Amino acid sequence: MATHAVTMRDLAAGMGVSSMTPHRYFKDEDQILAAVRTRAFRRLAEAMDAAEAKLRNSDWIQHGEAYFDWAMANRDAYRLMFIQPPTMEHADLGAAMHRARETMAAGWRSLQAQGRFSGNVEEAAHMCWTATHGVLVLEFSGMLRPPVQARTIAMRAVEAMRAVSTRRWRRAWVDARADQPAPTAIPLRPRSQRPSRRGGRGRRCASRSGRVRRLSQQGGVMALA
Repeated sequence: MATHAVTMRDLAAGMGVSSMTPHRYFKDEDQILAAVRTRAFRRLAEAMDAAEAKLRNSDWIQHGEAYFDWAMANRDAYRLMFIQPPTMEHADLGAAMHRARETMAAGWRSLQAQGRFSGNVEEAAHMCWTATHGVLVLEFSGMLRPPVQARTIAMRAVEAMRAVSTRRWRRAWVDARADQPAPTAIPLRPRSQRPSRRGGRGRRCASRSGRVRRLSQQGGVMALA
């Protein structure tokens, strides 16, 4: 994502103030850039926090979607956010970047708290972050052309990594269960040794037939007919 050099004079002209006004609040262009980036990272973190709050009540909200949608709606700010790493001079920027990075792992922490994921949360979050950021860079640089849709690619990549990671956890759980001794099975008798319900019914029928014959001999057949 290429950026163009911006001077204090350009900033003053854009704000409609004198060229000396920005110097009253900022030492130089780097300090202004750091302030803009700090605000952008804070806004991204707020958007991710809002997605986390909705995630507790609705399963269709995903952190990857919130990240992608915010970047698409704030393209210029997103470009500036990643043009260079923070320095010791700009502690506020470093704190804002750390907070934003923490929100990107919130979804994985939720899965872990639910017992649906037991892997490395930071690693999983960075994998999803890398995939989404890569697609955004391609989109902003004009490298993605129809029918390719940036949002579709990004969400499929995030969902694929989530599915693979949770599937690995489930497989590990199954393997762990397989190592445990199997419960003692109750032995079953061979079919030939099991009592026959049909045979019992036949004996009951035979017993009744004997009663009928005895009663018939005594002249009581009509009573059972």
